[in-house]
Amino acid sequence: MKVEIRNDSVRIEGYVNAVERDSKPLRGRDGVFVEKVKAGVFGRALARAKACHQEVRVLLNHDYNRELTSTAEATTRLFEDNIGLRCIFETRDADIMEKAKAGKLAGWSFGFVCLKDEKREVD
Repeated sequence: MKVEIRNDSVRIEGYVNAVERDSKPLRGRDGVFVEKVKAGVFGRALARAKACHQEVRVLLNHDYNRELTSTAEATTRLFEDNIGLRCIFETRDADIMEKAKAGKLAGWSFGFVCLKDEKREVD
């Protein structure tokens, strides 16, 4: 994640999630599992949102009351490339400005609705 502090805003750029890579082990209802997002998933989801005139929102800590920006804003870009889901945006949010100046912006996460998955046992 690259964080650029400007006079009255913060520009943040980085990968929300990589594709075709195993996640760290996660705990779920059925025990421990690993996720792998297939290449193309993010691109299709973004195209579907655009076709339906739905904006994709960038939230602070998954809080719908803390929208930092959305794809409706000219300063926001979300796209999938060969590495994964990339996000570039600029915000004037005071909390984000403070966290950026203190070096406390550490990473991304994303919310999703799984339309299709595959489960298999691995070592």
